[in-house]
Amino acid sequence: MYKCSLTRIEWRKSLGFLPRLSIRALLNIMLVLIGTVMEYKPKTIAEWFLHRAAEDGESLTQMKLQKLVYIAHGWSLGLYNEPLIDSTIEAWKWGPVIRPLYRAYVDFGSNPITRKPEEKPRLDGRTEHLLEQIWKVYRRYTAVELSGMTHKPGTPWDTAYVEGEKTPISNDVIAEHYRQLAEK
Repeated sequence: MYKCSLTRIEWRKSLGFLPRLSIRALLNIMLVLIGTVMEYKPKTIAEWFLHRAAEDGESLTQMKLQKLVYIAHGWSLGLYNEPLIDSTIEAWKWGPVIRPLYRAYVDFGSNPITRKPEEKPRLDGRTEHLLEQIWKVYRRYTAVELSGMTHKPGTPWDTAYVEGEKTPISNDVIAEHYRQLAEK
């Protein structure tokens, strides 16, 4: 937690180029600038997982990659109350789907993704740690097993899915689900 002994007037004087912003707005700007609040493109997180899998001599299918990015996003919401990715999650027949990832890797179908990033994307330390933990826990599961986890009764997918539609899943619902998992 950040402490500040400056008054509102002192803050505004020290940041003269932002004279009309509230203390809360100034703190949010500072947090963004120092990197504690960060949303990534889904493909950036996907490339991290693809690179990490390759380091371990493994490959990922589109379905498994979708689930890993979704699960990482869920844990980010549940643990930090901050989204990991800047895209909407949708409830499709086979589980939560991130449309930009689907478009990026649809050509691989159910085959392993062979288009690997040359370098692991650079992420902030907290995100890197979170993704490493997700990888350690969930890498052993198949795409079908991960899909099954996201299809259980009461999951965000279960509450949002409507047959034949691609319904958005609220980040609030995802956050609450992962908060409950963290408490178990």
